[in-house]
Amino acid sequence: MLMPRILQTVASLLMAAAVALAAVGAHALPDIAHPGGVWWTAVFWHAVTGVALFAVGAGWGRFHWAWGTLGAVMMAVGVVLFSGTLYVQGVNGWGQGTFLAPTGGTLLILAWLSLAVAAMRGPR
Repeated sequence: MLMPRILQTVASLLMAAAVALAAVGAHALPDIAHPGGVWWTAVFWHAVTGVALFAVGAGWGRFHWAWGTLGAVMMAVGVVLFSGTLYVQGVNGWGQGTFLAPTGGTLLILAWLSLAVAAMRGPR
């Protein structure tokens, strides 16, 4: 199946980026990368989403394909909007783009709900 490979590839790339961005925060931006700060929050949810997408790819055969695909896409877009906005805000204080973070967070919530439906409906 192609979808599990796509999800696990995207998840692996997300995780590689999360680790790299955590290192950037720790070494180049120590003033904004403290626990509880904007950068730390972005890296945390970035990594959690990467692990989650990898798990969804691993268990893909147990999900209803349409709901699972919707959840996976919303999860990927959600983490880009949420964490991406926080990364940019952390680096340059871009306040105008902060409306994207709640949009990304909402997509992440909807993604998990979609995946719950996908798991409940099972494969088709």
